[in-house]
Amino acid sequence: MNLSVGVELFTAVLLAVAILYFLLFAKNREWYVRFWGLCWIAYSISLILLIHHMDTGLTYLLSLRKIFDLANILLLLFGAYAFMHREIPTFWYRFGLYVVLWF
Repeated sequence: MNLSVGVELFTAVLLAVAILYFLLFAKNREWYVRFWGLCWIAYSISLILLIHHMDTGLTYLLSLRKIFDLANILLLLFGAYAFMHREIPTFWYRFGLYVVLWF
C-alpha cells in the first residue's frame, strides 16, 4: 500500500471519528462537554496536519498545526471554566480572537 493512500485513509477515518464524537458530545446539555467535543476536532486536525507533514515534508503544515494546537488548548480552557460554572475572563476571549486572526 502506498504511504499517501494510507495517510488519506487515516485522515478520512480520523475526521469521521472526530465528527462522530462531536455529535455525541453536542447532544449533552452541558456546555463544557461541547467545548471538549470541539477540542477533539481541533486535536484531530492537528494530528492530520502532522501526519501530512511527515508524508509530504511541507513545513507550512507545522505552522498550521501550531494554530490548531492553540485552539485545542483554548477550547480545553473554556471547557474547564464551563465545568466550574465560572465566567470566562475577557482576556481569554481576546486571546481566542488573536488565534482566529492568526489563522
